[in-house]
Amino acid sequence: MSPEDVFAAFEQAFGGGAFGGFGGRRQRGPPRGRDVQVGVTLDLLEAAKGCKKKVEWRSPSAGQRSMEVTIPAGVDRGMNLQLRGEGESGPAGPGNLYISINVHEHTIFERDGADLHMKVRLTLKEALLGASVVIPTLDGQVSLRVPPGTQTGDRRVMTGYGVTPAGRPSDHAGHQYVHFEVLLPKSLSAKQKELIKAFGEEEGELSLEERSNRASS
Repeated sequence: MSPEDVFAAFEQAFGGGAFGGFGGRRQRGPPRGRDVQVGVTLDLLEAAKGCKKKVEWRSPSAGQRSMEVTIPAGVDRGMNLQLRGEGESGPAGPGNLYISINVHEHTIFERDGADLHMKVRLTLKEALLGASVVIPTLDGQVSLRVPPGTQTGDRRVMTGYGVTPAGRPSDHAGHQYVHFEVLLPKSLSAKQKELIKAFGEEEGELSLEERSNRASS
């Protein structure tokens, strides 16, 4: 409902006139054109970087209508963009065009506001000895250093590699959180078994307290 319609409904309910309900009723001006609501679906990169999209709707007076609209960078699911004067024509001027934003789920990234989260799997060697792994970002692939002794559940924060919210400067970009998962082999060769046994002998056994005390992990 437009502001004019809200005001008209208020007048009709309370009988308000030009003098606060006394005397004749105030005459309304010519109506403004009807507002139009359409939806667009974007992928994560389109939402983060901005794009142009063609939107279409059926006009009661002009039939099928379409226009290309510019989607600003940083929009997110659930936002409703307003384009003033792009709705239906009317005696007092056109209404507005409202564009509701939907964003597809990404296969790698999970978005949380301005931040991005992703999982990176490591081999046992990479986790134990450290490594440099190539990972994707919104701006292309980068090399990330994995420190020796990385555990499943550890994470690295890549500052400024997230999404810049719509209408904010680039220095307000979110972060990209990399969550590590160490892949343990499901089967071992005879040589691998011997190496792990030798490693275990040097490592020693865990005490009952070390195995059960979460604070020590």
